[in-house]
Amino acid sequence: MARHEKVDKEDLSARVARQLRSAIFTGAYLPGDLLPPERELAQQFGVDRHTLRSALGELEQLGLVLRRQGSGCRVLDLRETGTIDLIKYLVVKPGTTAIDPDMVGQVMEVARVTLQGLLGLVVARADPDDLAAMTTAVDALGTSVDAGALDVMVRAERHFFRTVFRGSHSLVAELLANTFDQIFDAAIDPDGMVRLRWDDLLVSSGRLDTYRGVISAISRGDHVEAGRLLGDIVGTIPAVVAGTTTAPPARSRRRTASAG
Repeated sequence: MARHEKVDKEDLSARVARQLRSAIFTGAYLPGDLLPPERELAQQFGVDRHTLRSALGELEQLGLVLRRQGSGCRVLDLRETGTIDLIKYLVVKPGTTAIDPDMVGQVMEVARVTLQGLLGLVVARADPDDLAAMTTAVDALGTSVDAGALDVMVRAERHFFRTVFRGSHSLVAELLANTFDQIFDAAIDPDGMVRLRWDDLLVSSGRLDTYRGVISAISRGDHVEAGRLLGDIVGTIPAVVAGTTTAPPARSRRRTASAG
């Protein structure tokens, strides 16, 4: 049976949930196992049962466990019941704060395929107003590149992509695109280091021209070229993640006063 360290009173429920997730991910608890009774688990963690139940509720929402009154809390097979929200936890090696490069690669692989598929909707549905908004967004991105303002650049790039997927005229498509962005921020890049380094490449790699090429392909109705260019952009992320250190790129010193 897995043993658990007691947690501090700050953010108790989240800490308990994190330890239980780690125990499930590492196989300390296997699919079909019953977790220890609530009273026993609460004692192990040094929390009250209300806090423990809150943590178990979080695991249940993620599809990791199933609670039944009178029969306890059973571990589920995450491959069958897990939700996409699990990804932001899986990219961190269980029991550590280290990013798992292999899992990052898998995430970005699926992100690339998904976003390319969503881009097909954009190519089919974008109207002149959408294309004008994309052009305005990429021009603003170019201005931030010229100014060397990395924090502004990060926000401008986010806005550009959101403007592109808004051209799908599908709220679901926009929400899916947002989901990958949120996973990236929450798990792969919580400190914003990768995003800064990745966007800094705009200055030297010509990716800004690639972004303009995406708009051009959309305007021509060329979903193959638009998807290829988007794939090239997203495909650079795993290498940047692997090469990111604890220090931000040198250009980050040139942030504007309005950046936050």
